[in-house]
Parts: sequence; C-alpha cells; structure tokens
Amino acid sequence: MATMKFLAWQRSKILSEAQEAGGRLGRSLTLTLDDLGDSQPALQGQVPVLFPAASDVGGLRSAVAIRHLAPKPSTPDAETTKFVHVDFHEADLPWRYTPNPSAAGSIGLKPWMLLLVGTTDELGAEGGFVTRLENKVLEDHDLAKSHLWAHVQTEGAVTFSRLLSPRRLVPLRDHVAVIVPTFTATGAAMWQGAQRNFEALPAFFSWRFQAAEEGDFETLATALQLRPSGGLGIADLRYRRPVTNVDAKLTLGGAITSLKNHPSEPVQVKAARDDLDRLNDELADVEPPEIVPPPPLRDIMQLPNYGGLWKEDTSTTQWTKSMNDDPRHRGVAGLGLWMGVVEQESLMDAAVKQAGALQDAAQRVGHLAFGLDAARRLWRRRLPDVAELELRLFGPAMGRMLTDGQGTLLGYVTSKTRTLDSAIFSSAAQRLLRNGTARSRFSNGRIDRAAFLAAANEAPERAEKAPPGLPHVDAVARALGEQPLEDALGLPPFDERLEEILQKFAGQPVDDERIRDFVAVVNDAFGLQCGELIEHFFSQFQPFLDRSGRPTRFFDRETMLAAIESCLAGNLRGESQEGGLGAALPRPEEPDGRRPAKLGDLAAIVGGAIDPTQAMPPAWVRVKATITGLDLATLAPPEAPIGLDYPTWTLVNRHEREWLLPGAGAIPPNSIVSLQTNPTFVDAFMVGINTQFLSEMRWRNLPAPRVSTPLRMFWGYINHETAKREADIRPVVDWPSKPFGEPGADDVGDLSHQAIKPGDTTGKQDLVIAFRTALFRRYPSTLVYLVRPLPGDDPDTLLQAPPNFADAPADRNQRRYFGPIFFGQMEPDLVFFAFDVDPQTLDQFWLVLDEPPSELRFRNDQGLAWPNSAKFAERTIDKPTRVAISGAELERQAQNG
Repeated sequence: MATMKFLAWQRSKILSEAQEAGGRLGRSLTLTLDDLGDSQPALQGQVPVLFPAASDVGGLRSAVAIRHLAPKPSTPDAETTKFVHVDFHEADLPWRYTPNPSAAGSIGLKPWMLLLVGTTDELGAEGGFVTRLENKVLEDHDLAKSHLWAHVQTEGAVTFSRLLSPRRLVPLRDHVAVIVPTFTATGAAMWQGAQRNFEALPAFFSWRFQAAEEGDFETLATALQLRPSGGLGIADLRYRRPVTNVDAKLTLGGAITSLKNHPSEPVQVKAARDDLDRLNDELADVEPPEIVPPPPLRDIMQLPNYGGLWKEDTSTTQWTKSMNDDPRHRGVAGLGLWMGVVEQESLMDAAVKQAGALQDAAQRVGHLAFGLDAARRLWRRRLPDVAELELRLFGPAMGRMLTDGQGTLLGYVTSKTRTLDSAIFSSAAQRLLRNGTARSRFSNGRIDRAAFLAAANEAPERAEKAPPGLPHVDAVARALGEQPLEDALGLPPFDERLEEILQKFAGQPVDDERIRDFVAVVNDAFGLQCGELIEHFFSQFQPFLDRSGRPTRFFDRETMLAAIESCLAGNLRGESQEGGLGAALPRPEEPDGRRPAKLGDLAAIVGGAIDPTQAMPPAWVRVKATITGLDLATLAPPEAPIGLDYPTWTLVNRHEREWLLPGAGAIPPNSIVSLQTNPTFVDAFMVGINTQFLSEMRWRNLPAPRVSTPLRMFWGYINHETAKREADIRPVVDWPSKPFGEPGADDVGDLSHQAIKPGDTTGKQDLVIAFRTALFRRYPSTLVYLVRPLPGDDPDTLLQAPPNFADAPADRNQRRYFGPIFFGQMEPDLVFFAFDVDPQTLDQFWLVLDEPPSELRFRNDQGLAWPNSAKFAERTIDKPTRVAISGAELERQAQNG
C-alpha cells in the first residue's frame, strides 16, 4: 500500500524566481535567437514576462479541474465534525495564480482561491457570482491564515491538491460551499475581517448539502456508557381472583430479559397455580339432579386449553400443565393468541401463498408419478434387447445429453473422428426406415434396422493395393495364412504415430523452441536423426515473427509432412540420394482417422442415463430441483403442513413492544445494556399463536393437520452458511412431553423444545447487547462483533487486528471472533444484537464496534494552530474508530441495579 504524504504547497519551476509586479508575478527570461543557416553566433537577451493572476480567471471547468467534493452535492447528513473540502486534479492549481513570490524554505504560500462555507441564510451563489454573503462568513475565513487551508497530497504515483474550509457546520441546516478568488486585481486581499475589497465576488463553483445532527461516529461511540440492567426485561404481573381471595404478585421475563436471576417467588407462584388449576377444573357442565332423565351435558366456553391441539390430555404432561396452570405462561400464550388475531390477515396471506405453491407442487408430483409409472412399464415391456435397435430408439435423446466437454453426446459419437453420421439418428431417417413403405419393397417389406446401423458404423475400407484384374495382396496373404501386407510391414503403427505427431503440433506457431520439440518427437517416433535436416527445412520460413511480434507461420499438415519427407530422404544412402530416389519417395497418404463406435457400450451409457426404473431417473431429478421442503422419495401426494418463514417477534414489536423488552422506554440515551433472550417466553408465545393460527386455517379450509406447527420462528435467526432463517422451536408434536411431576420432565422453555445444533448446550438462551444511541441510525453499516482471546493470545494485538470471521473451527471453544446472529430495531435509536454465546460466559469476551469504511476526511475538532498546511492535514486527518468494551465490565454492570 502506498504511503500517504502531504506538502504545504506546490508550484511550477518557472515561477520559482518570479517577483510581484502590479498584482501579478513577473520575471525576466533569457531569449536566444540563432540562425542555423549561417555561422554567426547566437544572440541572447532578457525578456520581461508577466504571468496570469487570480483576477484573470473567469471560472473553473469543474468536469476537468475538480476531482472530488466532500461532502457530495445534495448529501442529507454531512458530519458536523468534518471539514468541507474540494480536491483538484492538478497539484499546483491552488497556488498557480497567487501574486505572492514563493520564497525558498517558506512554510506556507497563500492560495489564490478559497472555499467558503455557510448556511443558506448566510451564503448564496448564482450566475457566477456570490449573491448572499454575511460578514460572519468572511470573518470565519480569515485570509491571513489561508495558507493553512490548502495542501498537496501524494499517494504513490497520484498527486493532487485540496482546499478546505475552516468553518464548522451548523447541525440540521442547509449549507452552501463556494470556491471564490482571494486576491484583487492589484494583488490585495479580497477581504480583511468584515472589510470587503470588492464590489462583486466571483463564484467559480458551488454546491449544496445538509448537515446532520451534532457529532459523528467517534463522538457518538465515545458517549456510550454501560448501564446496569436493574429491572430491565422483567415485568410485574398480578394474578387476582377475589372470589377465592387470591391476590398474587408475580414477575415475568419478556422476550429479552435481564442477566440477573429472576425472583423465584415460590409462595406467590404456588398460590396462583393452585387457584388457576381449580378454575380450569370447575368450568365443566354437571347433571342437574332434579331432571330425569338428565339432559346432555353442554359445552361451556372456558379458558383456552393450550397444548390441546397436540396432546389429548393436557393435565398429564409437564409443559402443558404448566402452560395452563401458571398465569405467567398462560399470559404470554394469550399474547401470542392475540397477535394471531390482530395479524390474521397478513399471516393468512402468507399461508394462502404457500398453500398455492403446495398445490402446484402436488400437481407436479402427480404428473411425475404418472409419467414415471408409464415410462417404467414401457421400458420393461418394449425396450429392444439389441444395442443397434436401442440406439435407434435413443437417438433423438442423445442430442440433448451433454458430455464433459459441454458438447452433446450425439455430436461426440458423430464427430469427424467417427464413422457414424448424425443424420442416421434424425427423425427423417426414422421415417425412411419404417417397414411397410414403398421404400422397403425390395427388402421383402421389412428393413433390418440393426444391420443398417451396424453397416453405417463399419470402419472405412483400406486403399487398394493391387492393379485392376490382379488378386489383392491381402487376399493372397490370407490364402497363404500370412498377415496382411500393412501389418507385416508395420505400417499401421507407423500411421498411428504419424497421425499423433500431426495432431499434436497442428495449429501451433512455428518458432525455434517448437521446431526442436518437433524434431525430438519425430526422432523418437521413427528412430531417425533429423535435427539438421528439419531445422534446415524450416529455415526457409524465417523470420518467424513479424514486426508486431505476431507469428508468421503455423504448423499445418502439408508443412509437417514435407518436413518429415526431407528427413526420410536425407536418411537414404548417398548413392540413392544421388539417383534422385529422395524425390521419388511416395508421399504418405492422409489416413482416414475415422473409427467405429462401440455400439454396445454406447447403448449401455445412454440407456443408463435415461432409465426410468433407476432410483433417481432424470425426470425425478429435474422435478426435485424445482421443489424444496418436500420428500419425493415415494412420490406420494404431498401433505406437508404449511410452515411459514415469518419471524413473529415483529408482531410483538409492532403491537406490544413493552413485552419484547419490558422497561425499554426507561433506557437513557447513549447506553449499552447486556441482556439475554428468554426461551420460556418464546415457547409460551409460539404455543399461543399457533393455537390461534391453526384454528383460523381450518376456518378458511386451508390444509392444517391438527398436530402441525405452521409458525416455528420467533426471532428467525439467519444461518449465514445457508443464507436462510432458522426455526426457534421444534414442531410441538416432537416435544418430549414427559409426564407431569416426573424427574427431568420438560417444562416450558426446555432445551428439548428448541431447534438447536448438535453440541449446543445453551440453546436459544443467547447473549443480547442492546444500544440506545443514534450511532446505528446514522451509521447502519457499523460492524459489531465479539472477540474472545484464547490462552496465549495477546488481547491488544487481537483487538487491533482485522476480524477474521472465516476462522470458525468446528470446536466453538477455539473460535476467536463471533458475529451477531440477529439484529433487531425496536425504535429508531434502540437496537439490539443477538450472539450465539452463552450469556454466563460474557466475561470471556470483548465487545467491539468498528466504524464503517468511508472516504478521506479531516476533523475540525483538533484545533487550527499548526505551522503549515501539511502539518495541519496530518494532524486533522480522520482515522477509523474502533471501540472495544470489556465483557467482564459489561457483565458487572448487568448484574447491578
């Protein structure tokens, strides 16, 4: 990475010796005149030269001169702690027209232009001039210090200049930035304090933006304070039933609750549970003793029987009895039921959409089952047992099968190296080969299609080796029990080696290295010594590269055969060469490289690919790829219950926010509080909302099996590996539901009710860090994570290093970095982050906040007393902020109050 450096100013060398002359710079330049046509000496003289000044500039071509603006035009939330600045492409532009001479070793040079910034009530520009200018703006831009507000930045090979405005922005106000000249035509300052030395002030360029509220990431993060949780996350609940003289005061944890242990209140809880148990038992009709025969018992409207959809007798299992007898659980379940009523339309819209998708999937699966059954029957009954006939049947399918080379199988078996032709497998060929047509009359009405394909697949005939009228030499060899002539002479292997050489070098550019490779291959293949002969042959094509470096010749068949001929001729005995036998050598004929296909193997490959009787035939694979969430192993009509991807915490946040985090309204600004999620609340809430939702689904005739759990997400944590939300609870029907009173029986919020990963011992009881601050509203990309130093780690080094979330060993105890698994926003300035971390181990971690990456800016809260603009830039440059907070301190504060 290139090092960033700053210079106080930069100017062209031609101005280095210039002096002020009437409001501009001037100097004498040596002029030399020399007539090259004669021998007279050259004439030299001094010529006075005046350079352009600031008063000569009429404007800036922003598209050419300006490199960057900060903040950008129309920015709605410019930070008040940062200087407004403009960057120029040319490094010397701010000092190019300054009428002051540049003294050697000077610490500063005033720029000829300045960046003015003010609110729209103080400053305005239109038509190339400043139209509104309050004295306060001029006073805050003291030209005596203007040399501090312009500098040069270099970074590697990139150099550019910058102007800054020293004016602080007014929070939540519209601002204007204007580039103006700082010198008059006489070289005087445009203004001194509030005194103006101009009638009209030119405006070279201007833009508008709006300032944000006071502060920036650093100031907002510095203002954060750790707060004790106190009673945060715990609500008071009163169970009162005057008829039985029961009045119990209880406490109940919200969806997010305190790290502190909740009061157990055994006496109050027992009194309330016993009374509610009796109330549940009393609400039943009885037979009137005076009526004979007694009338049928009536159904009496009573309290909801939570868990009754999944369990026949809710009084016999631990969690269902707690759900109905404990007013705390019944109250949360009632909250879930009420959310199901309030949001029934949005929930049902999602259910109807999924039900429609389920119906479409059922239709697709039905068509697949019918098609596969028919295909399997035809396959078993009608598939030929001859490879040639199978290929006639499979031919059209081969055109849609891809090979490893991304071509089709049909293209591969009918390529130029094969004897088969693609037309044999076309529909036109099938019509031509049908039996019973006029074309088949000369074959007794039937065409042997297997023989036809076998004949088309035969290897090409060998070239004739005998004059007309004489017996073929191979026929004579067969009669005498000898090998064919080519085999006896070893020509087939010769042809094969020759063909391999020709194919290996075909199309390659001719150069010295490849010629040497070609010679080595030829010598090795034929046992020759052809180095000098072949190199001499190729020397006629030099040069091998043209002026642009491109090859002039490539290895082709004719060239390579000619080179090999020169080698063969050169290896004849001297007297043979003298007799011209080299020129009389026969040219090797181009062999017919086509080879027949192995029809049996080809039929087996194609048949195996499209066989409908296999476990996963192609049609099954294709349909399965379009359906998720259903098991197609049996192709039975799908009856999957509806399961919605719907985080239900949003319903609580929308309608009953106080139950999400009781006491959240009391969290003061600029606070951090450590909390934890409450699986007991989630269990009870999900039972209640599913009870209502299943009833509504049945009312609207949607598929809703009694034992299903259509809503399983409360938080809906995102699994970053699959990029999908995960359920918080298992299907209720899968809960262990051990008998009431049994040791170890699963109660409301039990780990066995939660959808957890193997080895997770804390389940959905996760650490939550809540913030009340404007930081995340203004900087939504702030990175929040936990760091856990392992034994042997240096905490300072670890906290200063970039986080490595990819370093996630399977053993959670070896992980150093933990990103949030969930982010929620309760109010614009009240947010929380959940971490898959045991809240009881918070003291092992550090909480870290990283400022989002941003453009280069300069802070206006570091003072202005610097010797030059380079030091000014170095000291005020804004560096990214990282905040690290001790988990031990977070835990200590969470236990206070």
